Amino acid sequence: MELIFNIKSGPIMLRSSEMCYEICRQRSRIDKESGTSSDSWEPYLFLANISSALNRIIDIKIKASDARSLAELKAVIESARNEVCRVWDASSKVTW
Repeated sequence: MELIFNIKSGPIMLRSSEMCYEICRQRSRIDKESGTSSDSWEPYLFLANISSALNRIIDIKIKASDARSLAELKAVIESARNEVCRVWDASSKVTW
């Protein structure tokens, strides 16, 4: 499973491994010999279950927001929850 979410600082991916769920950042690397750039996903958070992983995604989205009032914060939280539900729903329709 690989789910990609949009964060202000760039996309993050939630993927599952055999032992846990990983939240990954996209990193660009430049090959020293050829000078070409390649993108890869680098894990930085490891979580034990899917509910913890999805809650962490929502937390990351909220912390990255520019909300200055409670009304703005409410809109950010609703938007984050809607995106998580939309991405999760789209991935559940894909046959693995």
